[in-house]
Amino acid sequence: MRIKKGKRIIFCFFYLFSCFLLFSQEIKINQKEGILQEKIRDHITFHKFKKFQPDLSQAVISRLTKVIIHRDRVFILDKRQARIFVFDKRANYLYSIGRPGQGPGDLEYPDDFIISEEGTLFVVNSMAKRIEVFSIKGDFQRRIELVLPEEIFYSNPSCLLINSNKQFFIAYSLSSHLIDLYDYQGNYIRNLLKREEPILIPGQNLGNSSQILFFNKSNKILHFNHFSGIFTILSKKGEVETVFSAFDKAHARDVTRIKRSLEEKRRTKKPGIRISDYQIWSNCWIDKNDIIYVFLMFKNKDESQQMFVFSPEGTFLYRITIPYFKGIRIDKAFCYGDDSVFISRDHEIFIAKKRRAK
Repeated sequence: MRIKKGKRIIFCFFYLFSCFLLFSQEIKINQKEGILQEKIRDHITFHKFKKFQPDLSQAVISRLTKVIIHRDRVFILDKRQARIFVFDKRANYLYSIGRPGQGPGDLEYPDDFIISEEGTLFVVNSMAKRIEVFSIKGDFQRRIELVLPEEIFYSNPSCLLINSNKQFFIAYSLSSHLIDLYDYQGNYIRNLLKREEPILIPGQNLGNSSQILFFNKSNKILHFNHFSGIFTILSKKGEVETVFSAFDKAHARDVTRIKRSLEEKRRTKKPGIRISDYQIWSNCWIDKNDIIYVFLMFKNKDESQQMFVFSPEGTFLYRITIPYFKGIRIDKAFCYGDDSVFISRDHEIFIAKKRRAK
């Protein structure tokens, strides 16, 4: 009887602890109205737009994947050419980093790169499951082989961050793991966030479309799913604190349509490992005040693309359009200090300043 009583006590303890964790998470899914929607003067808008146009005789970019402004230089990752092109702020070409290949310092399907505070550049090679490390001048320093857990052997790292302890946070293009933690030698430490829907092998899957960012002030982690439009805020220890999103009718219709189409394909097509990476939202970005921004994609140029804005705590603030981009679809955006970088569907780069609406 004592053993049974002890088991009951342990069970009750874990049950209460699980309830505590569940209710300690703040859920703000499908927020319909922005709390500042009618307060126009509190809206952030952009001005002083400049088109960043590299001299095509110096460097031709074919697939613009990511842009980083670091000090007085602009770093542009071209996934197709497997290089990072470096320019000054006047768009003059300076040098390139990496080259296609599989040897040390070569890039093989590079999906993401970051620059540390010390000026070290880390590039994740998705198919090869490794990280190439360079100096800010492009000198190759070392290669880090990522040792993935056996349960996600099929996964390809697609997004990375590095913390002050030289640990890597990795997200994947297709995986049951959304965020994993690795040490500086590439060894897997633990999982921080898992996918709710199972991965079908063989089968056709919706890609995770995962993006991870650090907040500037709190250094918490933000995970974003480009398909569902759902954000997740995690603490430094990897504990889920807030889950949030904004509701949009067009987005809801697209999600339903794509899921139905996928179910139909599963019934009629031969099985296989497939990635259907439907991105209904652009990547998100965070400014120096930890305000969160994201664009909803649109299909036709005559549609007005809306930008959704959230507080650092995940409260939906407002949605607006940016008149400068009328007829231009923005697929990606980034923020570095006072500079906001926008990337169009046609791989045009625009740099603008942020300001309050008048």
